[in-house]
Amino acid sequence: MSKFDIPFEYLDWVVSTKKNVDSLDVESIGGLEILHHFMSACYSKMYPELPNSEHFNFSKTVKFHQMWAAFDQEFPSLINDTIISDSDNVLGKAKEGNPFIICTYHLGSYRLLNSILISKDIDFCLVTDNQYIKDQGKKTKEIFKSIRNFYSLFENKDLEILDAENPLIGLQTIRKLKMGYTLLFYIDGNTGVTSKLSNLDNFVKINFLNTQYYARKGIAYLSYISGVPIIPVVSLRTNWLERKVIFHSEIKVDLNVDKENYCNKTTQKLYDILSDYLKKYPEQWESWMYVHKSIKLNEEKISAQEEKNLLNPDENLLVFNFEEYELMNFGSQFILFEKNNLKIHIISEQFYNVLTSFREPISFSKLNFENFKVTKKAILELIELKILH
Repeated sequence: MSKFDIPFEYLDWVVSTKKNVDSLDVESIGGLEILHHFMSACYSKMYPELPNSEHFNFSKTVKFHQMWAAFDQEFPSLINDTIISDSDNVLGKAKEGNPFIICTYHLGSYRLLNSILISKDIDFCLVTDNQYIKDQGKKTKEIFKSIRNFYSLFENKDLEILDAENPLIGLQTIRKLKMGYTLLFYIDGNTGVTSKLSNLDNFVKINFLNTQYYARKGIAYLSYISGVPIIPVVSLRTNWLERKVIFHSEIKVDLNVDKENYCNKTTQKLYDILSDYLKKYPEQWESWMYVHKSIKLNEEKISAQEEKNLLNPDENLLVFNFEEYELMNFGSQFILFEKNNLKIHIISEQFYNVLTSFREPISFSKLNFENFKVTKKAILELIELKILH
C-alpha cells in the first residue's frame, strides 16, 4: 500500500484533527492550561533551544501526535506502508521462539510496534502499569484480535498484558522469557516517581536532555538476571504520511560487570538513544506530557547578592517573576504555578489580585500598602521567595 492508497477516512481524520488542535485556545480550558504550563516548564529545562514564544504551539503539536499515534492502531494496513529496519532479523528470531526484551518509547507512531509484532504472529507480552491496564487494557486486547483477523491469523490467541506494578512481576516475566516469549516495555512511561518516592531503589538517576532524570532500571535488571538481550526500538514519522520502525543492535548482558553498574549504564544508554532522536523529532515525543513526574527538581538557595538586595528594596522596581512562576485564573479558583519545582499552589483571590498588580514593574517606594491590603513584610517575603524580583 502506498500513501496514495491510504483510506480517505484516515486522511480526513488527520487533516481535521490537526486543524482542530491548532485552533485550541489552551488558556480557556483549565485542565489543558495547567498541563501546558507543566510542559512549558519542562521545555525550558530540557529543550532550551525552543523559544518561550513557541511553547504553546509546540504543546499543541505534541498533543496532536499523541492523538495520531492512538488513531494509527485502528488501521493495521499502515504496517504494509511502514519501513521496518531490522538488520539483525530480530522479528524472524522472535518468531522462531527466541526471547527478547524489546525496549521502546512513546515516540512517533509508537503503537504500530505492537501491531507489527502481532502481524508477524510473534508470541509476546506487553508489560505496562496498572492504570494503563484499567483504562486501555480491554481496547488493546480488542485491537490485538482485529489485527490477527486482518492478517488471517485465525489461531485462537489472546494478548497477555502484565502489570509492571505487581509484586510478582519479576517471576512472571522470567517465566515468560523461559517459554520463548518476547516482552515489550515502554521505558518512558507516565507513572514517574512523584508518588513512589519510598521506592527510589527501583530508579536510577541519569543524565537526560540537560537535566537529571529518575529512570526505571527494571528493564536492565531483568536482562541481567535472565541473560536475555535488550532490543531498543524506535518508531518515527519521517514525513507527513511516512513511518519508520528501527530495531537497534541488541544490548547483551555483560556478566563481567556487576549488576548495579550494568543496570545504570544500560539504562543511561537506552535514554541516550532516545535523546539522539529527540534532537530531530522532539514534537513526536508524547512523554513531554508527563516527563515532569521524573525529572530532578531545582533546589536553589538565595545568593549573597540577592540577600543584600532584599535589605534595600526601596529603590528597586518590582515585577512578577514570569520566568519562574505563572498565574492562572479559572473563575473561582486561583493558582500560582512554580515552574522550577513544578508545583501548583492554590491561592486566594486577594493574593492573586496582589500578584497581578506586579505584571508591570512598580517602584517599591511608591507602593500603597493600604490599597494592597498587605504589609511591607509580606512584600519582602514575596521578594525572598523570588515571586517578585
